Amino acid sequence: PAPSAALPVPGQRRLPAWGLRVSLQVHPAPPPGWRDAPPEIAFLDRAVVKGPLALRGRREGDRFWPLGAPGTRTLKRFYIDRRIPRSARDGLPVVTDDDRPMWVVGHRIDQRYRVTSATRSVLEIRTETSAGEMEEG
Repeated sequence: PAPSAALPVPGQRRLPAWGLRVSLQVHPAPPPGWRDAPPEIAFLDRAVVKGPLALRGRREGDRFWPLGAPGTRTLKRFYIDRRIPRSARDGLPVVTDDDRPMWVVGHRIDQRYRVTSATRSVLEIRTETSAGEMEEG
């Protein structure tokens, strides 16, 4: 699996091992159209984020609360429920907050980080594939 990488808030980070460029910015309120964002963009309640943030692969025993689910589950169970092939699971990037999964990139954020009517500051995390930087594993 690709190595763990610290993510600056705000800031950008190019992650050749993941074939990604990640940008993070803070907004005073949810930007227009945030609910319809594509799966490579996450909007999170900044006040809930403790830090430090990092991008890494899954680890044994990782748990999170998928948005809309009734409670927490392991990433392994989430991947099985989403029918993500076993061969692809180690290559899925996970954004962590203090080493706890808060976003399975391209799939789901953790319920505890969702933007609500009480949210006063929004963290936007945007991932883009970096052309020419993908490393075959």
